[in-house]
Amino acid sequence: MNILFFAGSAEVPSYTLSLINYIAARTRDLGHQPTVWDPIAIPLPICDPAYHHRPNLYPHENAQWLFQNVRQADAIVLGSPLYHGSYSGVLKNAVDLLWYDAFKDKVVGLVSHASQAMGAYTPCTDLQTVARTLYGTCIQTHVATAKSDYRQVNGELALANDDIRSRVDRFVDELVFVTLALAQARRATR
Repeated sequence: MNILFFAGSAEVPSYTLSLINYIAARTRDLGHQPTVWDPIAIPLPICDPAYHHRPNLYPHENAQWLFQNVRQADAIVLGSPLYHGSYSGVLKNAVDLLWYDAFKDKVVGLVSHASQAMGAYTPCTDLQTVARTLYGTCIQTHVATAKSDYRQVNGELALANDDIRSRVDRFVDELVFVTLALAQARRATR
C-alpha cells in the first residue's frame, strides 16, 4: 500500500514533520510504502488558478512530483500545526494545487500539532472538510500532539509520550484496515 504524507509545516525543526515521520515509519514497519512531502525538501510553487482545471500542465517539477504521488497513493495523511486557529497556509497551498477530486477512492488520516494540548485537534477538525471536499474518506481516529509530547534526542525531536504512540498505532491500524476494506469493496462492485 502506498501512503502519501503531507507535512504542512515549514518550521525547522518541525514537530509536525517529526510526528509524520514517526507515523510513516510505523507504516513502513508493517510493510507499506510511505512517501513524505516535506515543504522544506520539496518546496511547492504558490498555487496558480490558471492550472486549477489542468494541473497536469503545471510547469513546476515539484508540483508534478506531488501530483504523481497523490495519483499513486492508496491513502493520504494530512498533517498540520495549529496556525491562527486552523491549519497552515503551507498545507493549504499544497492542497490548492490539486484537482477537485484528488482524494477520490482514497482514505485520509488527519494529524496535527499545537504548542499546548488545548486546540491541538483543531487542524484535524478543519481538515475533515477539506479532505471530504476532495472526495476523500476520513478515518475516525486523529492524532494531535503538543510540545510536551516530545523530547530532544541528538538534536532531533522524538515522540516521547506513550499514550500518543499507542494512538499512532491505532491510527495506522485504522488507516490500513479502512483502505484495504474500501479497495476490496470497490473490486467486489466492479
